Order: sequence, then structure tokens, then C-alpha cells
Amino acid sequence: MSFHTKEIAQIRLLIPKEMVRELDTIASSRDMTRLGLIRFLLRHQIDSELSQLENYLQDITRRKRTHQRLQEHLSDKERW
Repeated sequence: MSFHTKEIAQIRLLIPKEMVRELDTIASSRDMTRLGLIRFLLRHQIDSELSQLENYLQDITRRKRTHQRLQEHLSDKERW
């Protein structure tokens, strides 16, 4: 992914010093920069959260349809 072709925004991230050392360790093991690692981890987590949100919204829609079908069925039963 190229960050040079997209409009970008800056954010300031305040983290404990221990995390900087941990980021250094992981980043060096992956042969990347701390910032590259942070971007990678953010992208991964954002994708995961969006996927979970999509599943959640599908579940809500499914529940609403089921509830509606149940109400229709009960309404039909009352007429008989």
C-alpha cells in the first residue's frame, strides 16, 4: 500500500516508553520501521473490526426478519 498516492492525515500517538521498546523489537524482527508496524497493526485491527461490524449488522437484519415472520405467523393464527 502506498501512502504517497492517497490523501493522508496525521495523528499524534502518545504511548508508554515500554511500548516503544516492544515496538522496536517487533519492528526490527519484521525488518520494518515502528511507524510501518503501527500502520500494519492498525490496518489489521480496523479490517477485523469492520468485518465483525458487518457480521453484527447482518445478524440484526436476520433477527428483525425472523421476528417479523413470527409476528406474521402469529397474526395469521389469530385470524383462524
